[in-house]
Amino acid sequence: MKLKQFVVALLAGWFVLAFASCSGGNQNSGKAEATVKETVEHNEEAIEKKTEEVKDKVEESDKRTGQKMKKLEEHFALIDTNADGKLSKEEFNKHSEEEYAKKDRNGDGKITADECKKFDDFNTDGNDFLSKEEFMKGHEKMFDRMDADGNGEVSKEEFLGFFKEKAGKAMKGKCGAGKCGEGKCGGGK
Repeated sequence: MKLKQFVVALLAGWFVLAFASCSGGNQNSGKAEATVKETVEHNEEAIEKKTEEVKDKVEESDKRTGQKMKKLEEHFALIDTNADGKLSKEEFNKHSEEEYAKKDRNGDGKITADECKKFDDFNTDGNDFLSKEEFMKGHEKMFDRMDADGNGEVSKEEFLGFFKEKAGKAMKGKCGAGKCGEGKCGGGK
């Protein structure tokens, strides 16, 4: 049941009850009270069902978040080649160079939009490919944003926090901004 339908039904029930109460207790008031009681019980069941659906979605989301965090921790360990618990610029740059080579699947020295999720963020000259220079500069800027305390190294906490913050901003873009209730984010279905 949609939230609007629930509210309308609840208000209708209250209106009927108020009307019956004001009508001096005529014979329709018992019928009105029964209708209101039935409406309230139906709405309570709908709320209970919706609450269970939301709990299930939250549990599934928590599970996916845990899996993503584990992958990020593994990715951090992969980049942290000296296993000191921090990423140096050198480690990060080496990893970025390896990523560039992997993403350039056809080996033409250029990365196209279908080869890189961050294409639009890194494509500074507006052409239809990323040069290695653009890719590396984009990753250098990413490193600087991850280095929250500015000490020239990225701790595991900074690394994970960076991606948590990015995920939070991405969700704000999908849910909210007037979209809830319009069936565009899942909140108004």
